[in-house]
Amino acid sequence: QRRLGCCGMPFGIIRKRTEDYISHDNIPHTAEMVVGFDKEKFKNTCLAGKNSPTYNPSLCNFDAIANELFKADEKWESRDLLYDAFKCHGKLHGWIPALQQKQMSCNRFGKNSTSRDYVGGTLKVGCTCKLDITPLVKEKYFATKESKKASYKDIWDEPVMIRNANCEHGGSCMPGKQNLIAATQRAGGYLNELPDITMFTLCNLFEQDGKLSTSLIKKVVGPVWPKNKVFTKNNVFNIRVRVKRSLAAFKSANGDYEDFKQMVNASDLLSGIDDEVSLNDDEAVEMAQSLWAEVMNDVDKDEVLFSFIDYLELISVRAKGFVYELAEDKTKVGRKRVVGVIWQTATMRKNFELFGDFIGLDMMKRGINKLLWPYAAVAMYDDMRQLCLACEGVLCGERTDMYQFIANFLASSTPERTLEDVKIVAGDAFFNQELIERLGFSNATLILDRWHLLDSGLQKMFGNSGYSKLSGHLIRMVESNSESEFDSYYASAHVLLTSMERRDGELEKTLKKFGDMRKN
Repeated sequence: QRRLGCCGMPFGIIRKRTEDYISHDNIPHTAEMVVGFDKEKFKNTCLAGKNSPTYNPSLCNFDAIANELFKADEKWESRDLLYDAFKCHGKLHGWIPALQQKQMSCNRFGKNSTSRDYVGGTLKVGCTCKLDITPLVKEKYFATKESKKASYKDIWDEPVMIRNANCEHGGSCMPGKQNLIAATQRAGGYLNELPDITMFTLCNLFEQDGKLSTSLIKKVVGPVWPKNKVFTKNNVFNIRVRVKRSLAAFKSANGDYEDFKQMVNASDLLSGIDDEVSLNDDEAVEMAQSLWAEVMNDVDKDEVLFSFIDYLELISVRAKGFVYELAEDKTKVGRKRVVGVIWQTATMRKNFELFGDFIGLDMMKRGINKLLWPYAAVAMYDDMRQLCLACEGVLCGERTDMYQFIANFLASSTPERTLEDVKIVAGDAFFNQELIERLGFSNATLILDRWHLLDSGLQKMFGNSGYSKLSGHLIRMVESNSESEFDSYYASAHVLLTSMERRDGELEKTLKKFGDMRKN
């Protein structure tokens, strides 16, 4: 047995034996190699604490153990055995191992290769801990029947040798509890190990309530994560994404946990919680809407883990083409107050480029959150006569400056179609032609959209008295399927007004103006 330790503090955790093996050139070899690793003894000595009779932290100089355990030219029975020992040492010492074919290293080995600014810091911090390994057995094969030159495949479940070894953790890598949590988090380890029952519970709660608040996620996931693991905005965001993607499997399982577990485990839904998940446009829109609802509707604002601006940043990083802009109250001195937000996906941008000749501007009068801020959108019809959007968001009210904010956002986010290219703007009675042109749609004609026209526009235009006289004719004119049908109802309305005993000149002018609007 090898005796491991330093300064008179030995304990045996590996077993060696002389073994035979045959190299790729069919030459037999005999060598002493490590054939066993006592993981439990290592844990009981260095981790178990007072619960273990063999616990002795004085023996656990992890740097000295690593230098003794992983030596250059040392042979091991297989790569799996070596990596098992490497992983166990990392877990006890406080770092995460990484395996890449012929290299084992700390997962913080090397320099950072990304320019992205992660909130939790970069994964690669210049650590130098690395083992280079080489297989001692290779399998000879020919790529094709016609091949004359042989190729060799590495056989990793046969003996391997540590070619080079550096067990020192350099750079900013400092093994320990906090480093273990940080490295596991950035490597995406926590959601990989998230129990299926936890995901099942989250899916059940989401289906029942239609949302997952930050506090609820923390309450459900917290007990299965290390107590020192701090929830970050990335964690919460990515859990929401995984739950939404797992919902189809949950519904298909019809409440059966075993079926759900098999479906989810067979997919990549539970990839690392800190992996940079990509969102498609539909997911980006859904996340933006639901996350805004949580921030705005949360009774206890302290419960919200982070601001909606942070949410939008996360979405913009993960959804290609997603952009957003915050509306600020410029009338206030000092720190600007956010009074709304508009966002646009890549699909919305393409919609406006293709179908932006005719757009509809509107805001939902009914407040959809505790601030009573209305939903706003720029809507169009696509080539299949289906509704599509150019952008959407939530703004503090139906005000001229808010519509100007929307127009400016469209102009900056979709440069391929200018506001001057829009030919028709449909809106409610809030608008007039002058306002539409002032917003930037200088070549567009304003029309009242059908819904608003029938709901309140006609009554506002003709007045209560005039509308009561002409409502039947006016509604039929709006719903006409042809120009001749419109003209027929218009003529009938005109005859009605001119045949009255007491004619109303203003009402007749309004009817003529209404008829001319169609022609314009």
